[in-house]
Amino acid sequence: MPYRMTQKDKMVAMAFLNQESNDSKKLTTDGSRLDGNWMGGRGIAQWVGDQIKLNDLGSKASQTVHNFIRKNAPRNQLKHDNALRGKSASPQERIANLLNRVAELENKVAKESRITSQFKQCEKDIISYFKKVSEDENNDFYGPTYESDLKKCFRTILEILKDLDDA
Repeated sequence: MPYRMTQKDKMVAMAFLNQESNDSKKLTTDGSRLDGNWMGGRGIAQWVGDQIKLNDLGSKASQTVHNFIRKNAPRNQLKHDNALRGKSASPQERIANLLNRVAELENKVAKESRITSQFKQCEKDIISYFKKVSEDENNDFYGPTYESDLKKCFRTILEILKDLDDA
């Protein structure tokens, strides 16, 4: 099914043209860059100085958004390059675009991997804490040591959640 822009998507695109922030289910803008909320939809268009540069992402959805922008933006605001003239971007431009996308994804994966390992370690600590407590409860051996271990786990969880909020 082809991508169709909803009224909210059109409002986001118009906010981008006015250099304001807005978002919808499918599109997001901070005023300087327009992104699609789908895999590979980052950087559909961006402001470069006082002109709009439309980035060739190779998807029908981004082409639909480009067409809307072309229809609604003043001609002097569109940056004329090969993609706007119907020609494909140069191989160097495509390679540079792909390298940027790969770098962004590698950073995201590295951060998610670190957070996942922190969660797994915290899960192990909590399980071992409850095993110790259940084994030692009758011996009156548990107390401040186990409590400090548990508090450490909860601090780690709070740090992980803060990292997720920042991401």
